[in-house]
Amino acid sequence: MTENTSSTKILIIEDEIAIAEGLIDLCNVNGYVVKHCADGESGLAEALTGQYNLVLLDNDNRQAIDTGLKFVNNDACFPSI
Repeated sequence: MTENTSSTKILIIEDEIAIAEGLIDLCNVNGYVVKHCADGESGLAEALTGQYNLVLLDNDNRQAIDTGLKFVNNDACFPSI
């Protein structure tokens, strides 16, 4: 049985455009709906709308770590990687 990915929404929070574009392309090729945010603040606001099944979060800088902690503090109810 194959999974229907057409309704699966992924939010990518990544400030490096080349990395974000690669992730977006990979997700699109596999049938996922993708939204990209280039910074933690806009990414957090978008994630908290509750419309995403998965959040891919850049974690190589202080802002990303702070954003990740805000996910936890806001009782985010979606998986994040």
